[in-house]
Amino acid sequence: MKKILCLLLAACMLFALAACGGKSPAEETVPEPAQEQDHADWTRQGYYQDENGNMLSVTWMDDVDEPGWYVGCVLGEDMLDDAWGGMLAQEGNTLRGSLPSGGEKDALTVTVSEEGADGLLLVVEGGETYHFKPMDMPEATIFVHINTEGWGNIDYAQGETAPEIDPEYPFQSAQINLAEPAVHTFVAWPQAGSVFVKWTKNGEDFSTEPQITVLLDESADYVAVFEEDPGWQNPVMNFIGNYQCDRARATVECLGNEDAWITVEWPGSAWELARWDIVGTLDTDTLTIRYSGCTKSVVTYDDKGEVKSQEAEYEDGTGTVVFHDDGTFTWHEDQSETGKDMVFEWVSAAEGIDYLALVNKLNPLPDGWEDALETVTITNSVGDEVEVEARAYAAYELLKADLEENDGIYVELDSARRSIAAQQDIMDRFIEKYGADYAAKTVAQPGFSEHHTGLALDLYFRIRNADGSFTDVYYNEDMEKEEYRDIWDTIHKKLADYGFILRYLEGEEHITGYRYEPWHIRYLDSAEIAGEIMSTPGLTLEEYLAGREAPEVAVDLSGSSLYTEEELIDAMLAVKCQFASMAGCELHAIRYAGDEAASEESLSWLNSLDEGAEYTQAAELLTDFRTDADIQGTLEPDHEYTDYQWWLARTEDSGWEIVSRGY
Repeated sequence: MKKILCLLLAACMLFALAACGGKSPAEETVPEPAQEQDHADWTRQGYYQDENGNMLSVTWMDDVDEPGWYVGCVLGEDMLDDAWGGMLAQEGNTLRGSLPSGGEKDALTVTVSEEGADGLLLVVEGGETYHFKPMDMPEATIFVHINTEGWGNIDYAQGETAPEIDPEYPFQSAQINLAEPAVHTFVAWPQAGSVFVKWTKNGEDFSTEPQITVLLDESADYVAVFEEDPGWQNPVMNFIGNYQCDRARATVECLGNEDAWITVEWPGSAWELARWDIVGTLDTDTLTIRYSGCTKSVVTYDDKGEVKSQEAEYEDGTGTVVFHDDGTFTWHEDQSETGKDMVFEWVSAAEGIDYLALVNKLNPLPDGWEDALETVTITNSVGDEVEVEARAYAAYELLKADLEENDGIYVELDSARRSIAAQQDIMDRFIEKYGADYAAKTVAQPGFSEHHTGLALDLYFRIRNADGSFTDVYYNEDMEKEEYRDIWDTIHKKLADYGFILRYLEGEEHITGYRYEPWHIRYLDSAEIAGEIMSTPGLTLEEYLAGREAPEVAVDLSGSSLYTEEELIDAMLAVKCQFASMAGCELHAIRYAGDEAASEESLSWLNSLDEGAEYTQAAELLTDFRTDADIQGTLEPDHEYTDYQWWLARTEDSGWEIVSRGY
């Protein structure tokens, strides 16, 4: 009976190959089907076996697009990896052609011919020769189906001994065809997050034991029933959250009942990053995920922060992720260009906020910030309520008292923490009042405003009149007047003593992304760090956090009769603002390419790149810069770029936008 079962399994496998056609590599040529008149020249089909247990199947297929002879064979012990099958061309009384592998092996070029009274000869080109005899295939009269309901697996074996379970190749359904009654043992085991409930036979309860031994003497349907385990928790739950390693960031999430989904993003610039999507199962003994099939993509963004393209670099990445008890994990990527493992640290909102967090046009508010933020709300001199981070407000009160007592300067809070909706209202009002170009340089996009942190404070001051009353100097255009510069200078000199810095410096718009704002200060919760920044002329928070000084950049914007120098400076700032966020890139020079690049042809090309765009002016800037050895993305590591092109465009009522870049 065991032999009969093996024969039936072989037959099912060969028919399965016939149904799916095996693998069909593009380089293989599918043979022409046998002609109708040649069909009669071949008289032998069915199932064959040699003395070593190898099997061969020859079947005429007339229910396919191009009828012909299908040949399947198993030449070894592995029913999948040692299997080949495909359509072979008939040449008289022989069949010849290429058989794709059912596993991972190379295709075989074979010739099948008649041998003796009823046998077949299989000759493998460059390989062995096999002699096959017909197999006795008893006609089945008992048909038993085994299925699952819910999330679980099954296996079975002939006799009273339980089968050896192979977790890599579990069954959810199977069929046993028998010519005579036989005893079989069924085993059911749940997938993660499920529990076994019972076996049913033909819809009726049969057994609550996961392993049953039954005499199969009639056709029947057996179903293993599984239900969700209410007490189950994905083991990855203990490690979910956000992680950081240098400028790379990672997110760990649960996927299903037992898998982890890990995304790693490594920004190469403001508009490009490398992304890895990793899925794997956590080994709870070693806290290790050994994964395969990882996808690495290069994602590009437009100036609005929306995904412009996402192209896969590879989809078969392998490696390991090992979690540690100290809240870190080590990532080993087999395809790593540097060959170095990366250690990511867990970023927990429960630990409070990071007073040195960088939030600007290119870096959004960190996840979990609002949950950890502690604020106070006060009312200023004009009756507006202002919400501010608690420690920042305490420091501001000390600064305010110092200025009043020692300098006769009376400062007030205009604004501090803003919600995303409030930021959108401000952006809309500035666009309406000052235009889109001015608003883009002055107001942050919602979600990317430092004011979301509660650590950014906008000040205004009050002038004490002779009669003791006060006049509020409140509006930007008033506070920027030259007559008040000395007041701002006095305020700025005292900021560091209380842990504040002047955030948007004059002449550093290409780094911060914003024009000079004497009223905008930022709390760092460290007088030492604030003092280091404020005592270094021109040093921005971006540069301090990057641990580098701004390189000297050669600028040449001359030679244009189309644009004023101020207009080209605006274009240059759009490019330099991008470079400020390009970790691993150092800008050396930027220059105007000339008016000939601002042609109608260039304008038409730029409009074609941005669907729905109606740009009316174009400009090209050229840059020289160098990349470091660790840069990610499409830029070449450790390389000097010269005349790297930046194409910008604008409409009559908008600022310059970067539309394209490269060579």
